[in-house]
Amino acid sequence: MPKILLNTVLLEKNRWEDGQIPSIQVSKWVHAIKEEGFDGIELWQNHALKATDYERAELKHSDLSIDVFNSYIKFEDGYEQEREKIVNLVHELKCKAVKFNLGHSMEHINMYISHVKDMLNQLPDSCQLLCECHPGTIMEDPETAYQFLDQIGSNRVKAIIHPFHNQVNIEEWFQHLGSSITHAHVSLYNNKLFHLLSREESFVRKRITKLHEHQFTGSYSIEFTAGVASRDENTNEVFSNASEDHALLRQLTSELGV
Repeated sequence: MPKILLNTVLLEKNRWEDGQIPSIQVSKWVHAIKEEGFDGIELWQNHALKATDYERAELKHSDLSIDVFNSYIKFEDGYEQEREKIVNLVHELKCKAVKFNLGHSMEHINMYISHVKDMLNQLPDSCQLLCECHPGTIMEDPETAYQFLDQIGSNRVKAIIHPFHNQVNIEEWFQHLGSSITHAHVSLYNNKLFHLLSREESFVRKRITKLHEHQFTGSYSIEFTAGVASRDENTNEVFSNASEDHALLRQLTSELGV
């Protein structure tokens, strides 16, 4: 059975607001997240970076693991102190992996590679770096993503894809990256809105089947769901929808023997 995580960015209504000041304390949600059967959390960086010392201590001693630290740090020159803060938090919270994004400029690829290697050396040996293959970055192209990972040359640097986005060609991603794909961000986005997975259950089932065909054995993280970024976003409603998505994903992966 694959691990299915709750990505705390989906609970955060201020995720895209100026300053990105957290509106919730994740520690107060841990019990509910665990009760719904999630295997751990992917922690949005500001839920730790802009939290109180007390909140960070609560997260550190939580009985729900922080499998992925969801960072938005930059890998351009001049962001050394910001990267150091993230590294320190990862050590403090004993996170198993760090999600990161690269910039959009191919001219800077050697700079990105250099800083990623530096950060890798600063993290615990057991901690992986997971690069999100995200539109608007150099990693949105599978061939470029392969070149990047190849030049990094470390089995501790892996890739994240978005298998339930229509425009994502799963065949192409696995053709280039294969077993380097170890994590999947889960969201269903159409017509400028996020939806429940059940809205397109047949499509979701087909995509999970494709992942299984390519021997994907990684983890999933419910990243966004219905109600996120709506005009009257309600955190309790969003969590309920994420839990519904989790249940369907658990069911389908179980049925398909993933």
